[in-house]
Amino acid sequence: MARILDTQNCSAEISNLLNGAEKEIIFVTPYLKISPSFQGHFVFAGSKNISMTIIYRDDNPAEKELERLNEEKKLLKNSNVKLRKTKNLHAKCYMNESAAILTSMNLYQFSQENNYELGILVKKGEDEELYNQIRQEIQKIYSLSQPDEYSTPKKVTIEKKAPAKAAPPEKSEGGFFSFITKILSPDTRYYCIRCRQKISETDGHSLCGNCYREWSRYKNSNYTEKYCLICGEKANTTYNRPLCDECFKTQRYGYNF
Repeated sequence: MARILDTQNCSAEISNLLNGAEKEIIFVTPYLKISPSFQGHFVFAGSKNISMTIIYRDDNPAEKELERLNEEKKLLKNSNVKLRKTKNLHAKCYMNESAAILTSMNLYQFSQENNYELGILVKKGEDEELYNQIRQEIQKIYSLSQPDEYSTPKKVTIEKKAPAKAAPPEKSEGGFFSFITKILSPDTRYYCIRCRQKISETDGHSLCGNCYREWSRYKNSNYTEKYCLICGEKANTTYNRPLCDECFKTQRYGYNF
């Protein structure tokens, strides 16, 4: 049965769709303008060698917008995303092998923070017929699209690190935090993104013990926190995207862009 999503839940379920994909991700959106938090999810999904495709509208952008668009394409290409474009596209649909989201929400940050959005979530295991109907429509759009000039994915490589001593087992709830600690320097210091208390890799997530217990009551991965995981400076971060803009640009989650 399809579930109605408001603005906050649209954003959260799109994040869940990206993080939960095991085989493929297909996004259809008019605008190739992706928020930093969703960019991080694409990087993470790319590390799992998942087939990822974004179909967007083929416009004639102004020169300034073209520069931004090309930077966006390079980032996605390096995250192993195939890009395709087509004319007259206005649909927004995001799906993986087990769920699909039809929504008014675009992927850029302004939509997530300022607009009132609405959408529906369809899970294949709950309504396979409707899921397959959505998939068929996406296949039609795909057949009308053309490969983008940046459509050939670049292999994602992780920086090689010197062998480290055996570490305690990771907690399954770690999410991005567990992923980040694998590829950043072993002596990196971390801060709780809610209270700025120093935390260690063995905590397994981006919150200290007390704040994590408080957060786990609701488990809203897109709730706005106060500090950056790495530098500890004030920043609008989330459990899904625990880095400030500067640290995100610097670290790129350990990938060679």
